[in-house]
Amino acid sequence: MHQIAKGMCYLHDIYIVHRDLKLENILINIVESKITNKIFQHVVKIIDFEMSKIEVGRNPKAIENNYIYRSLRYMAPEALRNKFQSMEMCHFEVDVYSF
Repeated sequence: MHQIAKGMCYLHDIYIVHRDLKLENILINIVESKITNKIFQHVVKIIDFEMSKIEVGRNPKAIENNYIYRSLRYMAPEALRNKFQSMEMCHFEVDVYSF
């Protein structure tokens, strides 16, 4: 959980919103010690940036064309409500809800 949160914070710091953060888009690499054959470390990676948006918060055009691409199961209820009421969506908060 900590590594996923760090990855999400890093993306948000550089103005990237994943928009489809879910279990299927998280990889866990288990690194074993070659000497003891015991688990040494877990490395978590966030994948599938096909639906991500860049420059969110810096570029006003980055939030245009806000079609609902992400999985509805992980989508924040307010994002659905805002989308259907054609209000501006809060992208960073939607990633946090999915997390």
